[in-house]
Amino acid sequence: MTQKKPRLGVLALMLEDYLPLFPGIDRAQTAYVNEVLDGLRDAAEFVFPHAAMNRAQIESLVAQYNHEKLDGILILLLTYSQGAYLVRALEENHLPLALALIQPEQTVRPDFIEWDYTVNQGIHGSQDQANVMTRMGVNCVYYAGNRCDGSFVRFVADFGRAAMTVRAMKRMRIGVIGKLPGMGDVITDDMAIFRFLGPELVYDSIGTVRRFCAEVEEDAVRAQMEADRAVFEIDPTLDEPTHAEAARMYLGLRAYLQSGGLSGYTLHYGECGEDGRFTQLPLLAASNLLADGYGYAAEGDSTAAVLVAAMQTHSAPVQKITIVPRTSGALGYTMQVEEGNHYLMTKEEMENKIATLTGGRAAEEVAFGSVTTGASNDIEQATKLARAMITRYGMSDDFGMVALETVTNQYLGGDASLACSADTQTKIDQQVVELVKREHDKAVDILTANREKLDRLAAFLYEKETITGEEFMTILEREEAKA
Repeated sequence: MTQKKPRLGVLALMLEDYLPLFPGIDRAQTAYVNEVLDGLRDAAEFVFPHAAMNRAQIESLVAQYNHEKLDGILILLLTYSQGAYLVRALEENHLPLALALIQPEQTVRPDFIEWDYTVNQGIHGSQDQANVMTRMGVNCVYYAGNRCDGSFVRFVADFGRAAMTVRAMKRMRIGVIGKLPGMGDVITDDMAIFRFLGPELVYDSIGTVRRFCAEVEEDAVRAQMEADRAVFEIDPTLDEPTHAEAARMYLGLRAYLQSGGLSGYTLHYGECGEDGRFTQLPLLAASNLLADGYGYAAEGDSTAAVLVAAMQTHSAPVQKITIVPRTSGALGYTMQVEEGNHYLMTKEEMENKIATLTGGRAAEEVAFGSVTTGASNDIEQATKLARAMITRYGMSDDFGMVALETVTNQYLGGDASLACSADTQTKIDQQVVELVKREHDKAVDILTANREKLDRLAAFLYEKETITGEEFMTILEREEAKA
């Protein structure tokens, strides 16, 4: 899974009394903070409006960071600053805190002048801030060391992830649908979890889940089944009604979680059997919901569901590219997972998806000037999508909002038949060819313009066989930075 970055507010402290003594010290130290944050860009995203030079500015920035619901606050010392200035600000603060004792210079040089001693005396101010927070009983984590040796980046990354988890758990709600009787390790003190960790456990009945499943539209079930077929190799022994019910349970459980603002759930499967309205267990639903970023645990184990949901706090949707053969004739695949809940697709999104499907063939043409049979499934999917845009989704300027195709036996193969004249069918075929060709040409143009990036990614895949979405973006951004 790709990693979400925590958002941290920076409280960079210095004393305004130094401004008349050292003209320009505020600009120089602000530049120093920006340099430090640039080195931490892989660890977190930062909010740094300006240095805090007095009590009013400290209180204003802390209030701003809390209002913006950032994940935590990183305190840096640019010069000495009185710890007492922190007191009122921290009384109103609800964000995790980290204080880092770092300095522009790592060693004292023979040519140091008064300016250098002023901007490198962070230890004095850090001691004062730590003393105040300790006496106030305020929790804070501390770092003291060389900002250039990698340990500081690791400290900020660890703090950021922990802070993001803390905030997520404080607003977390976990659905609990039944518990396995007599299973001692699933017994929890709900109020203790709520008070000390933050998550609220919300008890519900299996009937509520069943209601959400029953409300799933047939079109949504069909769309989910198509999505499954596009990503997975379906077991030929899986009959359509069973697949349809699995898709319905997934969509129903997802709607249940969304309606209650739940971050995860735990379900004792005995509830499904005793209810009498379920013909199968929601195992595919659990797998898909984990991939969507929800927490899950079986048998009513709410504690495990909380922990899984907390781990999911850092994860964005799964994306993976691999050249490891997975199905007959397919020498690899690209897995795309939508950000958030994506129920509808625009015309532009569908066109871009066709361009993506033609990317493999386009890469063959750009790199080798020849083609192979490897793109057979991509061609089939691109053609199917282009035809649906024209005949079913009203995305053709010529035909407009006219249904030219009907789908029958939706759970027994989904047979499609055209409901138009032979001449219209010929025009449909022409438009399908033109649409796929246009998007294929676009893919060729993109790859030709980015040939160096294509070669770099191909070399990585040749060596590693699989590349995650995060690795893909890292290589892409590195090439863009070079350009």
